[in-house]
Amino acid sequence: MNSQLLPEEEAFPLQKTDYKAVFCDIDGTLLNSEHQITPGTRSAVHKLKPLGVPFILVSARMPEAIVPLQQELGITDPLIAFSGGLVLSGATEEELRKPLASIRLGASLVSELFTLTAQAFPEVSCSAYTPSRWLVPEADAQCRWIAQEQAITGTVPMLFDPQELSRAGSANQTVHKIMCMGEPDQIDGVLAVLREQFPRLAVYKSKPTYVEIMAPLVSKSAAIRVLESFLGISRSEVIAIGDNYNDADMLQYAGLGVAMGNAPDEVKAQADEVTGSNDEDGLRQMLEKYFGV
Repeated sequence: MNSQLLPEEEAFPLQKTDYKAVFCDIDGTLLNSEHQITPGTRSAVHKLKPLGVPFILVSARMPEAIVPLQQELGITDPLIAFSGGLVLSGATEEELRKPLASIRLGASLVSELFTLTAQAFPEVSCSAYTPSRWLVPEADAQCRWIAQEQAITGTVPMLFDPQELSRAGSANQTVHKIMCMGEPDQIDGVLAVLREQFPRLAVYKSKPTYVEIMAPLVSKSAAIRVLESFLGISRSEVIAIGDNYNDADMLQYAGLGVAMGNAPDEVKAQADEVTGSNDEDGLRQMLEKYFGV
C-alpha cells in the first residue's frame, strides 16, 4: 500500500463516520517511550465511548498486562492477547473463563522449543505464557531480560521447569505463547532457526530484542475477524494502528491501516497512512482526524 504522512493539522475527512471500531497495539503505539499513556491520548480514547466506538487493545501481552491499561483508559471493551492467540469479550472473571477464541501450543512442542533454544542460543532468555501466568525457567530467575519485562508490564513471573509442562494436565498450564529475549543479533538467529525448523508456527519479532512464538494460524488479523462477528461490524469499518512487525498483518487487513511514525519502513509499507510517533501522540492525531475527538 502507498503510505502518506498524516499531519496533525489536516482537516477531518468526511469518511470519519464510516469506521465503527479501533484496534490498537500497545507497546510503541498506545504507550510512549516511557511506557506511559499520555494525557492527550487518554482524553481522545475517553471521547470514543459516547460515540459508541469500541477501542480494542491488541497485543502480544498476556491479559494481566493488558487489563490495567483498559482500567487506566476507562474502557471495558473486548481485548486481544498473545498477538491473537486469545480473544476475550472483556476482562471479568467470567469472560476470562469463556474466551471467544483460544489457540494454544501443545505441551510437547513447548518442551521441544525450550530445549532447542537453550541448546542453540544459551544467552537468550525464553519464557512461556498461559492465560493467567508468566512462566520463567528457574535458570533465568535473575536474568536482566526478565527484570526488564517485569518492569515494563508489571507482571510477576512464576518459576517453572519447562519439561514439567508435558506432564501438566491443568488447563491453566496450557501455553499460548513463548517469548525469547536477547540481543538483536541473537534474536535474528532464533527467528531464522524457528522459521526454518517450524515453518507452520506463527513467529514474529515484536521488537528487535523480542521474538514471539504462537501456534499456527495465530495472527492479529485473524483475531480481528473473530471480533468483527462478535461486534457486528465489517472489515471495511475497522481501523487498526500499530508500530511493529507483528502488527503488519492487521494493518494490511483493516479497512484503514495506520502505522506509527516510529514503525520500521517495512511496516509502514503495509499501512494506508502514517501518523506521528508514539512520542508525538500519533494515536491521538489519528483519533482526532477520523473521529473528531
